[in-house]
Amino acid sequence: MRRLVSASVALVAIASAVPAVAADMKMPVKAPPPPIVLSWTGCYFGLNAGGGLAHKSFSDPLAPVAAAAGLGSQHDNGWVAGGQIGCDYQAGVWVFGVRGMLDGAYITGQHLSADVFDTKIQSFATAVARLGVTVTPNVLLYAVGGGAWVRDKHNITDAATGILEAQASTSRSGWVAGFGAEVLTQDGWSMFLEYDYMGFGRRRTDFINLEVPPVPPTFPLDVYQDVQVVMVGFNYRFGWAGPIKAKY
Repeated sequence: MRRLVSASVALVAIASAVPAVAADMKMPVKAPPPPIVLSWTGCYFGLNAGGGLAHKSFSDPLAPVAAAAGLGSQHDNGWVAGGQIGCDYQAGVWVFGVRGMLDGAYITGQHLSADVFDTKIQSFATAVARLGVTVTPNVLLYAVGGGAWVRDKHNITDAATGILEAQASTSRSGWVAGFGAEVLTQDGWSMFLEYDYMGFGRRRTDFINLEVPPVPPTFPLDVYQDVQVVMVGFNYRFGWAGPIKAKY
């Protein structure tokens, strides 16, 4: 009888210990993956498209009377499309960067001032510094400023006969300032909306005289110009940019 009681006590003790041992033998639970922290630091390239407006005015620097020098003005409009490349560096909520952009354009217009003046912006380029602030980790508000270049073509046509009398193709430099907003995704893509104003001032342009005989062979006109564009686009960030896994 004593042996039976002793055996029973031993079995109860063993049965009580089994769950604790089993619990100790369970596999450890795998820790959840670290969260992804978005960073604007890195380089990128992308494409853009949008619309453009331009204001131009013409005057004759050789006119003997200042009041007779004005040759009218016009407002042009059209589309732009191209690409950009740049790099950013984020420090806290601030983002500092540089960017280059090159766009083809078809911004045209004309006006009548004795003759018909018609112009076309064929392309423009900008090189800017960029300063932004993150309102949320993936939303950036920014401003840009720097240099701008534009390629123009001008035609002057006789209003009565429709014959082309003179033309000029020029490249001119100026400045640009603008602002925009950009949204970054976890896979390194971003989309942006941007407005830019480009000022080119008043510059002297030599026109080729196509009249017969061409006397004089060329003549100067002073042309004032500014350009405004609104564009949307996307970028892809590569290398050391984009999402970063937090470390513990």
